[in-house]
Amino acid sequence: MVRIEQLSSALLGTGMQLLERSEVLAELDNLRTALVRGVGHVVALSGEAGIGKTSVLRAFVKSASDDFLILQSGCEHLFTPRPLGPLFDVADVLDPGLTDILVDDEQQGRVLSHVLIAIQRAHKPVIFIIEDIHWADDATLDLVKFLGRRAATLPLLLMVSHRNDEPGSQYSIGKILGAIPSQDVKRLALDPLSPQAVGELAKTAGRDARDIHAVTNGNPFFVTEILASRGDIEIPSSVRDAVWARFEKCIIEQRIALEALSIIPGGATFELLKTLITPPQWEQIDQLIAAGMLTKEGRTIRFRHELARLSIMQLLPESRKRNLHRFTEKWLRNQNDGEELPTLAQRIHHANAAGDGETVVALVPNVALRAARMGAHKQAAQFLSLALAYVKGLPADEAAQLYESWSYESGLAERIDDDVITARHNAIRLWQDAGRAEKVGLNYRWLSRLHWYRGEAEEAKRYIDLAVQTLETIAPGPELAWGYSVRSQWAMLNDQFADAILWGERAKGLAEKFAETEIYVHALNNIGTSLLLSTDPVKGRALMDESLRLALEHQYHEQAARVYTNMAEYALAVRDLDMARGYLEEGIAFDTEHDLDSWLHYLRGCHARYLMMTGDLQGAEALARDVLDVPNQTMIMRLPAASVLAQVRARLGCATARDELLELLECALGTKEPQRIAPIRIALAETAWLSGDLKEAYAQAKAALSGNEAVQVWDVGELHVWAHRGGQPIFPLPEGMPEPIQLECAGDAITAAEAYGKMGMPFEQAIVHYVLDGASTPTPLDYIQATMNPSLNGKAFSDGLQRGPYEASRAHPAGLTFKEQQILHLLSEGASNAVMAATLNRSIRTIEHHVSSVLGKLGVTSRTAAISRAHAEPFLISGLQDA
Repeated sequence: MVRIEQLSSALLGTGMQLLERSEVLAELDNLRTALVRGVGHVVALSGEAGIGKTSVLRAFVKSASDDFLILQSGCEHLFTPRPLGPLFDVADVLDPGLTDILVDDEQQGRVLSHVLIAIQRAHKPVIFIIEDIHWADDATLDLVKFLGRRAATLPLLLMVSHRNDEPGSQYSIGKILGAIPSQDVKRLALDPLSPQAVGELAKTAGRDARDIHAVTNGNPFFVTEILASRGDIEIPSSVRDAVWARFEKCIIEQRIALEALSIIPGGATFELLKTLITPPQWEQIDQLIAAGMLTKEGRTIRFRHELARLSIMQLLPESRKRNLHRFTEKWLRNQNDGEELPTLAQRIHHANAAGDGETVVALVPNVALRAARMGAHKQAAQFLSLALAYVKGLPADEAAQLYESWSYESGLAERIDDDVITARHNAIRLWQDAGRAEKVGLNYRWLSRLHWYRGEAEEAKRYIDLAVQTLETIAPGPELAWGYSVRSQWAMLNDQFADAILWGERAKGLAEKFAETEIYVHALNNIGTSLLLSTDPVKGRALMDESLRLALEHQYHEQAARVYTNMAEYALAVRDLDMARGYLEEGIAFDTEHDLDSWLHYLRGCHARYLMMTGDLQGAEALARDVLDVPNQTMIMRLPAASVLAQVRARLGCATARDELLELLECALGTKEPQRIAPIRIALAETAWLSGDLKEAYAQAKAALSGNEAVQVWDVGELHVWAHRGGQPIFPLPEGMPEPIQLECAGDAITAAEAYGKMGMPFEQAIVHYVLDGASTPTPLDYIQATMNPSLNGKAFSDGLQRGPYEASRAHPAGLTFKEQQILHLLSEGASNAVMAATLNRSIRTIEHHVSSVLGKLGVTSRTAAISRAHAEPFLISGLQDA
């Protein structure tokens, strides 16, 4: 009988080449050669559980020379993953000083930059392996994205492995990899073994290959376990049965050792394992390694495959599992590193599995806080969720703080559902019992924000009032400053600018008194935005500049994102498209760099509106769809992109666009915010007019103006002009209306059209032209579409939506043609016009024209800004891969 270690050699590469993995290993060799030349990459190795990702990585590492610094790490299948666990694994090897920074809460902001410097200063090119990132925490995913974006300029080959069959993980992994320039990522997928390879392995093991491929589908781990079960039993019906059958063949000492090790994800050190088993059992470890069931890496013993560990753990009685978890937690508690974050995460895992709620509750608040400081807010929420399972019986203040903290972290992770709101109510009840009015008021304040995110205006206003009323019953403090500032914010969002300024000044005064800079920055934003949109744009702009300066200086990332968002929306509201482009460009870059995804997607929805305003309907449509594809967004976050998409679809003649806009109107009415209601009313009026229903166009305009659903000058003006175009002007026209609107309503459509043209708003310009000679074409839609694309008549335009280069640009987020994507790709690689001309066999003059077109469609003014967009948004050139 062939020994099992021979079979393991065939699959693990210990003594012979891996079967059917030569092409993947050759790709990795090419990337290693590029690394020697100074060109880094990211490798994403994917495949189902048991497909052999670890085996390939081990074979690659074994073939690497001493000329590389090898950093090997992985993510573990804990209840809640260790924040930056892989970085802790390699810190001492990469840079001994990195460990000190990782454990120092005050230096968390330096971690990524320190890693970057350490890699740049490494004495050898670095191969950094992170296995199983489908189990990674958010901070580790941020690390992958941070290094991945810079890999091409670093002496770094960053290799990550992940399952492509792990539920719920593919979106987050795809988002991370999608944020890395596509030319810097090599995606390698491992396929199952062929029937021929399975037959070869069966022959090596002295087994009949019949049915084995059908049962295993060529999965190398499954094949190994079935073949290792030897020939005196039938082929098991499942791999779990195969693992169990193999386990039953072990002697009692081996089985006890395997059971003890099975409760420890990621494996155990020699010292830990020796405390869980007796010397006779320990003596069997080498035999289990030789048999291929276990593997040894340094001073750590682990199962060769996670599926085997989980299968054996299922065999343990609950009482034995709890005892093993309890002993493991106790041993970890007594180690010198017992207070380091990775060890604390492991202790929580084992304490929870042991049912030791006292330890879980004692450890979780500190660990969750430290995870949040690393940016791992999802993991912080998961830790706190574990503690909430033991909340009964806790002192009232501890229980209240758990509810409050979990609600906060879950809200940051964009889970704003009934459970998150209920947790705030639980906290309020407990704080009331404890007589903590300041905590009650703060939780009312957060309830207001949660309901606002869900578009529930009445509840949001009610809780703001409760917050302020509660906090005003006690001595003024920072809590009251927050209450006033959030009331100011609510008034600003509802275009109640005088109230917003009044409450903002009160908040600012208290913030100065108590030296609360973040509240001061928040209040400045509320006041500045209100002044911009009402009485004093110059002063408002100055306050917004100051708010942004302080936010950036103190690293209040969310407050900086607020400034970028509010300034971009203000610029769009007053139709200052140059200003809008600047803030959108800077804001999207900032949000991308700082992983502020909720702000990023909202701002990208605003960017879609900018594209629509400037006439790029195809780019607006593609970008809006991309934003709406992001899961778990609240209604407020989705509304900008959703309303743009529906309006663009109406302009492109979609029959269902009106119904989509009516559904969005219901959502917007629930917010009671004019800034969200008026644009949809305007879109409905436009849609009705495009279809020839002048009566409906007038009705929508009349409803908005009569219901005070519009406050901003341009919104009011556009509603008046739609009533005018609907044949029933509403007089008198308010003072201060924008020039094109005044001109059209006064009967000077030619000059109005010219004014729209100068502003860079071709769709509005086309509509006014139709007003002049609408009888010359069958419908407004035909005329407007033909006007926006002068080379096509109305019918040809409609046909062009489905074919030719226009189809490619319509599907692109920024409306780039295939040729323009090539130009952007070459720009991102630093190519000059001369190099691009030679590469694409075009004249330099033609290249200059293409570059100018690309900059215009991206809404940027420089090549540097275009390159930044290409690196931050790799989907802009993803069409090159599909060609």
